[in-house]
Amino acid sequence: MDREYLRLLLKNLQSLMRCPNCGHRYTIDEIKLRGQSGSTFHLQLNCSECGAPVQASVAISGNLSEMAQSVAPKISDIQIPKRNTKPITSDEIIELHEYLKDFDGDFSNL
Repeated sequence: MDREYLRLLLKNLQSLMRCPNCGHRYTIDEIKLRGQSGSTFHLQLNCSECGAPVQASVAISGNLSEMAQSVAPKISDIQIPKRNTKPITSDEIIELHEYLKDFDGDFSNL
């Protein structure tokens, strides 16, 4: 993928994504590309407001060149509401741990 297309992709993601912990809009400097597998990009986002680290995988379908050129004007029109979430409790962490202990990795059955 051309560096310019990658830059456009990251800029578009930056305009869409917010920290799930505090709602802060990420800057380009807070988004790091950690790898690519075909048309799936693996990102690390670090919130400068609350310090929450986020790992994200973004799958792009279709022609990446056309997507990078055509998506820029459309993404700016999308408004993502800020979520008011409660902190995760220790009981929820234990419940997730118990579930994942026996999880076989098959997401299609979920």
